[in-house]
Amino acid sequence: MSRPMNSDLAAQAWFRQAKTSREAQSSATNGADDAWRRQEKQMGRDFSDGPLAPSRVRRGMTFHRSSLRFIVAAALAAASVAAQQTPARLDFRITKGATPFRPAIREFIRSVQRELHYSLGIPCPAPQSPDLLVEIGFARPFALASGHSLLRSPSGKIRPVVCIPDACVTDWNALRFDIVAAIFRAELHSRAVRGAPVTEPPVWFVRGLARLTDSAGRGDSFEHAYGQWAHARLDAAQWLFRAESRADRLPDVAAQLVAWCVDQPDRSQRWSALLDALAAGEAWTSALIARVFADSDDIKALGTSFDIWMASRARRIFSPGTTSGGTLARARLLLLVFPGELDWNPNSGFDGKAFLPLSWYAANSGLPNVAALLHRRASAFRRAAIGHDSDFRLLCSLYAKALDTAAERGWRHASADWLAAEELRTDLETRVSAGETLGAVK
Repeated sequence: MSRPMNSDLAAQAWFRQAKTSREAQSSATNGADDAWRRQEKQMGRDFSDGPLAPSRVRRGMTFHRSSLRFIVAAALAAASVAAQQTPARLDFRITKGATPFRPAIREFIRSVQRELHYSLGIPCPAPQSPDLLVEIGFARPFALASGHSLLRSPSGKIRPVVCIPDACVTDWNALRFDIVAAIFRAELHSRAVRGAPVTEPPVWFVRGLARLTDSAGRGDSFEHAYGQWAHARLDAAQWLFRAESRADRLPDVAAQLVAWCVDQPDRSQRWSALLDALAAGEAWTSALIARVFADSDDIKALGTSFDIWMASRARRIFSPGTTSGGTLARARLLLLVFPGELDWNPNSGFDGKAFLPLSWYAANSGLPNVAALLHRRASAFRRAAIGHDSDFRLLCSLYAKALDTAAERGWRHASADWLAAEELRTDLETRVSAGETLGAVK
């Protein structure tokens, strides 16, 4: 008979923290969570281990015996690796009335598992690990929200359990969190010595990990966090990574902190190192994250690395063929020029501390170093257009053409393209401010 591990005081505290955190941010993040609530439109096929099917050899083709042995050995090795990387299978305990909901819930859980293990690099359970148990329809009075727990068998194996009391009123965001929490915590406790204290991960960290499994919402989540980071409204990363962190109230920021961990090289080994440290009872601190993911004993390395990563991530295209409001806003920054970029003589009487619009330089392309600046900025617009929707590409093309023309032939020949670009930019900004994602399928 398996016994629940939730009687452990630390686990109870973790669950209370998760519930309190979820209730505290439910009203404040409704608008930011709209993109997160979109479910994946494409559900891939289920991963399962099947026998190797005999292949048909083309007539006339011959193999040496050693070659045949090599091919068979390679196929068996590949099958073994695939078996080790297969997510835990699902075992359902379901009431008769909830049976029609089983296919949709099964596909949703499978999609979260695939993102968690293959996209984010969380180690897959060992082949001999117990299946993920999903209970559907066993509602208790006044307990309609999903939940999760861990069961320990008499042999000591940990089994994750996800509970869906009423499939008719499933909160898919909460279910996503419970799936990730059950899998991550089961892997953590499976590495611990039985009876030894285990350090539970902060709730904000698990919530950020769960948010990243929604691949369709990663771009919007980044834009929300980037806006706060770019305006210096966030603490340094070494403070955000603490157990008691502002990230608990900022789920989009929590998702970016986890995404930074995911983007480090050798991420599977780093995840294993983090899980082993927590399973051994090491306290969750910024120093632990710096050691595991930044290869440094200095927590300031977290802040430096995270800032560089955020700046570079702004150039990432999350949904090819679309353009977000954040991308359009960053493109608009290309229309400003700091005079220091031109290496002007400070004795020229020019105010070197003031920002001037790019159009001023385009209209004065005969000044020293201005033509080279215009060509560089035209190239920047062409690079910014790559991978986005047709309207944004046209906008960048008009600006680039106008800048090159102004540098080579003067403003009189470039003004028509520039005015067309300005008019198009105003239209695109109006559409984006109304909540539209340019190029997105409606």
